Amino acid sequence: MKKFLFFIFTVISVDIYALELVRQKNVATIISFPMVDADGDALSGATGLDSETDTFANGTVPDGFSDLTNEATEVESTGIYYLSLTQAEMNFDYIYVQIKTSSTGGKTQHILIRTTTINPQSIPSAQNVWEYGTRALTDKTGFSLSQTFPTNFSLLAIDADGKVTTSSSGGGASVADIFNEPLAGYTTSGTFGKIILDMKDSTDGDKEGSDYTGIEDLIRRHR
Repeated sequence: MKKFLFFIFTVISVDIYALELVRQKNVATIISFPMVDADGDALSGATGLDSETDTFANGTVPDGFSDLTNEATEVESTGIYYLSLTQAEMNFDYIYVQIKTSSTGGKTQHILIRTTTINPQSIPSAQNVWEYGTRALTDKTGFSLSQTFPTNFSLLAIDADGKVTTSSSGGGASVADIFNEPLAGYTTSGTFGKIILDMKDSTDGDKEGSDYTGIEDLIRRHR
């Protein structure tokens, strides 16, 4: 008698409907998604919708679902739904959302939201980087260069010898004018010219035999 062994293989098909989105952290947002039936077709008029969330950060693990403030709403009769998340619900690194339905054959929709501190819409694409990096150096689109110069900056110039010169146009005194000003003209206390003038007019050290050095000697010889 021959014996035969029969093996029965059971294949279990599990449909998982999931999305991953990027949104700005701590900013209220709206997400959209389809609800589907057992055949994977759009499910219009889904009943008993229940939206839940589980939040976590890098280095931590999800710790369980809780109800969201709002429930999903269908866009007309398309089988496409949207869900509003509040600012507080978006203040996490990762927000896992599941939307369940009591409709016969309806599948639970799973959505992972990854957040960034800046608006994802402002993040340049690879194409943007390439276009900016390869454009002509004379193309200043998107850049604004400005400089505020000191008063009378335009009076400065460089001569053929590389020396800085000034112009007294507009009523301002040139460097040469300042150095050629008679000492008697310096009357403002604390200025370099007034200090030199005071030293020149000082009677200290008039005695014969006094030892004058440096600036005092220079001033004494010009008295």
